[in-house]
This record gives sequence, C-alpha cells and structure tokens, in this order.
Amino acid sequence: MKRSFKTYLVVVVAAVSMTAPVAANAAENPLLVEMMLVNKAFRDIVSAVALEDSPAIVKAIEGLEASAAEKATAKAIKAGSIKTPKNPDKMREFKRMDDEFHDNMEALLKAAKADKQPKIRTFTKKLLDGCVKCHAQFRK
Repeated sequence: MKRSFKTYLVVVVAAVSMTAPVAANAAENPLLVEMMLVNKAFRDIVSAVALEDSPAIVKAIEGLEASAAEKATAKAIKAGSIKTPKNPDKMREFKRMDDEFHDNMEALLKAAKADKQPKIRTFTKKLLDGCVKCHAQFRK
C-alpha cells in the first residue's frame, strides 16, 4: 500500500506542477499568488510524506499560512475582484472547495504535529485529490 500511495503522490504532484500559474499574472490576482505558494508547499509536503518527515510537513504548512495569501484571496473573492478562468459563474462552489481544502490542510497540520503517519497520508491524498478536482473544474 505504501508503494502505491507514493506512486500516486508522484503522479499527482507532477500534474499539479504542470498546471502551476504564470508568475507574470500573479501581481494582478491574489488567487494566483496563493496557488504558486500552494504549489511550492505541496512539493515540500509530498517529499516529506514520502520520507515520513513530519516536522518538514509542519514547516511547509506553517510557511504557507504565514504568507497571508489565503486571507488576500478570500478578501478578493468576497469583493468579487477575481474570478476563476473556467466556470467563473460558480464562485460559490469554488469557495466551498477552497474552504474544504483549507480545512484538510489544518487536519494535515494537526496529524503532522502528532506524527500520525496514516492520517498524514490520508489528508495528503484528500488535499491532492481536491487540487486535481478544482483545477479540472475551474482552471483552463
């Protein structure tokens, strides 16, 4: 099981990395800034999951949280100043998925702080599945 999970993680991280936003547009859109930071954090998280390095997972998540990118994105969505490239009329669904993502990230952080490897793998998979689903629905 561990091997198939690691294979899954490699495939999903490759897919997420290939869809990373373009830095040139980031200054205009806080969502792109957040996505670039999430992309980097996920690379660090997946490496740490494969190595069962819980402190590195905590460091990656806390670094992402310290960026305040999530708050800037939430504020922009609420103000209606950003829309998704695909299905911009479904921002309520996007927001629901984004909230679920951040809840799962908090659960991963808690599991990593407690060094609960099975929970770490479970929440990492949920997060990566959420990225792929959200990109399929909202990113061109």
